[in-house]
Amino acid sequence: MQTRSTSLRMLVIGAMLGPVLGACQTNTVAMNAPPGMPVALESIEGAPDTVKTELTSALATAAAARKIELVPSQDARYRIKGYVTAYDRQDGHTEIAYVWDVFDGDKRRAKRIEGVSPVRTAAGGNAWTALDQATIAGVATASMNQVAGFLASDAQTSTAAQPGTTSTSVAATTSVTTSGTSTSALGFADE
Repeated sequence: MQTRSTSLRMLVIGAMLGPVLGACQTNTVAMNAPPGMPVALESIEGAPDTVKTELTSALATAAAARKIELVPSQDARYRIKGYVTAYDRQDGHTEIAYVWDVFDGDKRRAKRIEGVSPVRTAAGGNAWTALDQATIAGVATASMNQVAGFLASDAQTSTAAQPGTTSTSVAATTSVTTSGTSTSALGFADE
């Protein structure tokens, strides 16, 4: 009987923890950008020319994998300008830090993407020499994942704002008058 009770208890615990632990898993599937959202990669500052060239190539590969259309600046809906730096930390490890500013057609910053990635090898003096292809590809992948996510959310926002499109309201306020006092109550919206 104790074995059956233990089994039942483990089943209940597993049922309760399953969704919680499942939420801890990361989604490794990259999001694709929607069509009609061309982007220009305008500049990368801070890195030596060889690193800029390698990073530009890796960004183009990562963009293509996410169906982000890279175009010349004059054809772009968004323009990306970036800054990259590599540095040795006090503990002797090397990191590459990056910031990408995504600008809209009116030259307003629409999104900032930033991150830090550890470099797998020790620099021995010059942090830039520690960068390898895997690190550069990782920075490009992480960056373009965020760009694709931004483009997808912008496409949804743009579609919802266009006349003739439908949107769903989740909540609405209702005026309620009780004993001569008027208040607003929050409730589900009628569809």
